[in-house]
Amino acid sequence: MGKYVLVSFDNADYASASNDMEGASWGKTFSNHLGKLLYQFSKGAVDVVPSDELNKGELQNKTNKEIFTNVAAMVCVLSNNSVNSETLHSHLTAYQQLGREDTLYKVSIEPLTNTLGSLENLADYKFFDVHPESKEVILLEGKNYWLKMVDLAYDILESVSGSTLNKNLPREKTVFLAETTVDQEHYRDEVRRELTSRGYQVLPHKPLPKTYAELENTLIELLNKSTMSIHIMGETYGSILGDTGKSIVAIQNKIAADFSQRHEGSKDAFDRLIWLSPDLKLIDETQYKYIEEVKHDKDLLIGAEIHQTPIESLKSSIISRLELMENIKANISNGKQTKIYLISDKKDNSESKQLAEFIKKNGFDLLETSLEEKEDLVKQHRRNLVNCDATVIFYGHENKEWINTKLKDLLKAPGFGRKKPMTGKVLLSTVKNSLIDQDVDISNLTIIENTEQFQPETLSPFLEKIK
Repeated sequence: MGKYVLVSFDNADYASASNDMEGASWGKTFSNHLGKLLYQFSKGAVDVVPSDELNKGELQNKTNKEIFTNVAAMVCVLSNNSVNSETLHSHLTAYQQLGREDTLYKVSIEPLTNTLGSLENLADYKFFDVHPESKEVILLEGKNYWLKMVDLAYDILESVSGSTLNKNLPREKTVFLAETTVDQEHYRDEVRRELTSRGYQVLPHKPLPKTYAELENTLIELLNKSTMSIHIMGETYGSILGDTGKSIVAIQNKIAADFSQRHEGSKDAFDRLIWLSPDLKLIDETQYKYIEEVKHDKDLLIGAEIHQTPIESLKSSIISRLELMENIKANISNGKQTKIYLISDKKDNSESKQLAEFIKKNGFDLLETSLEEKEDLVKQHRRNLVNCDATVIFYGHENKEWINTKLKDLLKAPGFGRKKPMTGKVLLSTVKNSLIDQDVDISNLTIIENTEQFQPETLSPFLEKIK
């Protein structure tokens, strides 16, 4: 037998509900499914051996040293029962003596009251959900089970092959995906899956520290490597970290907000997205108060946009924003002058002239529509939407039809012939009531309100970001 993946489990854990292995333990069924996936993904190069077969066939009468020499990766299936298993401890000790921590995987099938210290810092592939109200532990089934299984299989295959795919990537290809509560982990998995499939590195690679000082240092280190942070809010407030009185989810958001404020206006500024599922049911009073605080506290919203959209819309927004940032980087590397399309109504001629001069003064190539052009205004407008790198809409007089038409035109730009996302879109408004229709997607739009006294300089942070 060549190299193989060992799955260590306890046969006493949960009878399987799987039709294809009736009466088998969960671990045995899991081993069978993982084996099929790895065999398929590796085209027959990787096998799986369940721990209850270590003394059978070719492995019969072999010592632990002989057995583990050919183990390419080890998966530990953990329950509150198996963490005390002598067999698991024996397998783990033998494997760790080989110094292969990078190919050790942890799978849990229920919340663990205790865990093995040597496994504490490993990413946890949780094959269970916890009902938010009844607290009942529910093993994953169907689609959620297989999606989690595919994630694990690909991660194992990547480590066994020695691939560094999606690791040690530059900042613009790296995203910090904050830890969330148990009820939202399947959504977090979806976002992680989308990002990795598109070649992005997703941090953190392992669980976050359990003390505030270590957590803060780790988060700052991870955020420095990232171009965006994503925060998924759950139905409950989540576990409290030590004596802070704050949940890990809340602490991550606050530290990311502070980090964003320190980098605001710099070329290293990064985006933040806070997401709430449209179906979110807040069953925890503490969480209800926290969500309200997040929505209205400017300190917690620094550098962030709140999205309460379907998960597919969230994923699209994330990818669009990341591609936007990559375009900015590409323009800088190529030494190209960024083209900004300034859109304004003729009633705002005085302010738009000041903006135009300010934009050109800052080294940008300005695009505008003009009555002096032979081409009609509609064609000029569409051509500029196709050719520009970024857009600035100036809104100086209340005109609901005009502002909604211009915002919808931004969304229609691909239909006019645009091939890539814009590096930035901003609405600079001096109108107290913008009157933007609810059906207009403004998730990728920066809105700057300048209602007291018009100043072109309020555009500076945006220009610095896309320069």
